[in-house]
Amino acid sequence: MTVYRWIKIILVAGLLFCSRAYSQDIITDLESENTPGILNEEFRKKQVGIDDNTADITTNTTNVTTNTAAIAAISDVIVQRVSASLSTPVDVTATLTQDDTSPLYSEGDLITSLVITPTSATNKIEFSVNLWGAISGLDTGLIYVTTGTGSSEALAIRGGYDNAKGLPIMLIDDVVAGTTSALTFYVLGGVVSGGTFYVGRDASGTDLYGSANFGSIILREIKV
Repeated sequence: MTVYRWIKIILVAGLLFCSRAYSQDIITDLESENTPGILNEEFRKKQVGIDDNTADITTNTTNVTTNTAAIAAISDVIVQRVSASLSTPVDVTATLTQDDTSPLYSEGDLITSLVITPTSATNKIEFSVNLWGAISGLDTGLIYVTTGTGSSEALAIRGGYDNAKGLPIMLIDDVVAGTTSALTFYVLGGVVSGGTFYVGRDASGTDLYGSANFGSIILREIKV
């Protein structure tokens, strides 16, 4: 083999070696410079997305807290309602003294009662009583509500005068619950001059219009 051929082989080998080394340098540069840049950019985009989502969650949580506080601040909302209708007519004969004192539970005849359990002691309980009846002779029929027995005083009282024609008596009022235990509202009645107040009957004591005429009581707990 001639010297010229050996020189040619050495030159080709050298060129191949240099080309390979240069290519490796290019790959190394790409890995060390461009690839981290691409990865860093992708990471940055994901991080921005996470930050945006976190901000949205924080905003939504704030809105929920604000709305909850706003709902809690609303007053005069009916929290619960219970009601009952009289199952039978009632004859009221108790005589109530006409003076400037509140009637007591023990002074009247019980017409009906209803229980409610308040959710808050500071809420109001609205009581609504709707009765129809008649009174024998010229007399005044009275109804009143207490939340206790014995010497418990009337919370409210209403009445009507009747000449044996029949009359409706409605009573609506409210009181602070004062407790979260079961609370009983008693509806009592009386007359002034010794007659009979027939609840759900006519002045002769005859039933009228079936159970639709007996009357009802409604209790509503109202948020304060």
